[in-house]
Formats: sequence, C-alpha cells, structure tokens
Amino acid sequence: MSSIAPLQPSGQALPETRAYLDLVRTHGRITTRSTEIFKRHGVTEQQYHALRVLEAAGPGGLPCLELAQQLPTPAPDITRLLDRMRRGGLVRRQRLEADRRVVMIELTERARAIICRIRPEVAEFHRARLAHMTPDELDLLGRLLRKVRRE
Repeated sequence: MSSIAPLQPSGQALPETRAYLDLVRTHGRITTRSTEIFKRHGVTEQQYHALRVLEAAGPGGLPCLELAQQLPTPAPDITRLLDRMRRGGLVRRQRLEADRRVVMIELTERARAIICRIRPEVAEFHRARLAHMTPDELDLLGRLLRKVRRE
C-alpha cells in the first residue's frame, strides 16, 4: 500500500504529516465554498480582506504597505492587487503631499456597498462551517492555529 505521507516504521503517517494534511484538506474545503461567495460579488477573497482592513481603518484609509501587513494572507504583489481593485472601482490611491513616497489607499462608495452586501453572507458562512463547535473549541482551535503560524 503506497501513501503520499511520510511514514513511521510502523507504517503509519507521522503525526505532523497527518496534522498538516488535515490543515490542507480543511483549507481546500473552506476556500472552495468561500470563493463562490466572493465571486458572486465580483471580488476575490484577498480583495475582500483588503476591503475589510480598509473599512476598519476608517476615513482616509491606510498606507499601502500597512494594508499589506494587515492582510490575513501574504500579498507579495500588493501593487498589482490594488491596481485591479482600482480598475474595479473599489479603491482610490493618493500620494501624501508631505511624503510623496507614501501611497494612501481608501475605499470607494462602491466598495462600501459591496462590503455591506457581502458581510452577512460571509458571517453566515462562518457560522455554518463552525456552528458544530463550542465556544471553547473555537477558542482552542484559534490558539492552536496561531501556534502553528508562530512555528
């Protein structure tokens, strides 16, 4: 019997490998379903997260690099992401007069409307995917995932 997972001498997958594969499978299932929600509203998941960060920042928006740092997933090419969002009418960019190196990003009214429409669907999706877990289990899951990210 062959396996894609590294095996212990007992023939069982290593615990770290099993846990990693569980993370990959979970990510795949969640992403597949959440992508459908974002697609219906004409945005990608990364764009949605950028919109949420900008909304939380309030009027005036955020500097481009600060936005990139606050996204839940890395945005190696934040400029390209923001170019697509600008072309889609979701954000405005403006250089600071005091420091022309700083590019401020702020939401458009169109983006605010999309956030208002999509937020209830995303919240319901989160509830539906995680409703079978108790608050203590959700807290533990969050702590364990943060621990994995710390390496």
